Amino acid sequence: MVEVIKKDYDDNGNLIYYEDSNGSWHKREYNDRGNEIYREYPNGYWYKIDYDDRGNMIYYEKSSGEIISYF
Repeated sequence: MVEVIKKDYDDNGNLIYYEDSNGSWHKREYNDRGNEIYREYPNGYWYKIDYDDRGNMIYYEKSSGEIISYF
């Protein structure tokens, strides 16, 4: 059975770090509106997201080089 080893939250209650007994983990970052803007995994995979002033996703980038622009 997989156990949660560690969970960290920011001051707004957003999960910013997670780690389990299988060695899996991920880090997250959020903007001031609480939208997730970055996530990273132990295998090196990551993604970034940008939002406009209304909170709509306008840009998505993966560590693989894929970029999606919503303009």
